[in-house]
Amino acid sequence: MNSKELEYALALKSLKNIGTKTQAQICKFYPSFEAIFEDSAIARKKIPEWGSKLDAAIKSVNNKIQFKRELGFIEKYNINVISIYDSSYPELLKDINDPPILLFVKGSMPDKWSNSISVVGMRNASLKAPLHINTIIRDLKAFKPLIVSGLAYGIDAIGHRAAISNQLKTVAVLAHGLSLIYPASHRGLAAQIIDSGGALITEYLFEQKPNRAHFPIRNRIVAGLTQGLLLAESKLKGGAMISANLAHAYDRIVFALPGGLNEVHSEGCLSLIKSQKALLCTHANDIVEALNWQQILELDFKRDDKLKKDFANNSHRNIYHYLLEHGGADFNTLLSKWSLGHIELSTALLEMEMEGLLKLNLKQEYHLV
Repeated sequence: MNSKELEYALALKSLKNIGTKTQAQICKFYPSFEAIFEDSAIARKKIPEWGSKLDAAIKSVNNKIQFKRELGFIEKYNINVISIYDSSYPELLKDINDPPILLFVKGSMPDKWSNSISVVGMRNASLKAPLHINTIIRDLKAFKPLIVSGLAYGIDAIGHRAAISNQLKTVAVLAHGLSLIYPASHRGLAAQIIDSGGALITEYLFEQKPNRAHFPIRNRIVAGLTQGLLLAESKLKGGAMISANLAHAYDRIVFALPGGLNEVHSEGCLSLIKSQKALLCTHANDIVEALNWQQILELDFKRDDKLKKDFANNSHRNIYHYLLEHGGADFNTLLSKWSLGHIELSTALLEMEMEGLLKLNLKQEYHLV
């Protein structure tokens, strides 16, 4: 995203009386943020209840000087900004009804969100919580899951630390800008998350401070980023229950640790299990089976085996790895990739087909067998 497009994105975020849900709706009607400001007519027609306000607000945003400070922070602190238009924007998050139009990232944003689960729960975690969460995450290690949480006290921190101790990547979703870490005592944990290949992400501008309203808003990202959500401990009300109910509303699979029948830490978990909003989780395998991770792991093993395949012929190797990465391609696409003539490419494809490495489908596309 170039600086001009980023300025327009920041301008859209700054529009008054237009929330995240409407911002995301507006983006659906345009190919870029700049296009929104060039012609708001489409959005005014598609979102009539916001039409006049949107038009007036867009016309009022004519001084981009206000964004120079934010752009300076982004450059100075090497912050990666991912917009809802970018291919690197998480597809799972894009599917919710109010995705953030911008994500500010410190660290390494994962390029794959398969095998991902959010871990949430009470800030005042029980003494048993670390053992239970560490055991589950340790037993999930073979599937290389991405662990997502909110960097809060209690269950959040336990989940992040369990991921790091098991050499897994973890992502912390913040309820404030990247100028600070809240709580401050988790600065070291935040640094560990980044150092271990994970990331801190937020939708808030660099200097925005945390406030009470930000946390439930942040929770929709925690719930929407991943395939499933594990509720470790919770009272009947609280931020963790908000996340769990949002995950259920987003058609994610929610898991809950049962705990004790008369324990306050288990009230929320048992309530979700009873209402069939959550699956009972007593072992890591409950997550693996429900999210179908075993099949994904087997496919990854097959892919790894294919990547290790040796070729004496460079043309065969290039074709093989291109199809492995892209899934399939027609003759003309393959012809455009390397300096091969028609005859040389045709011969290579025929030889590979005879070796049982690829086949031609009805759409005249080549695929690996």
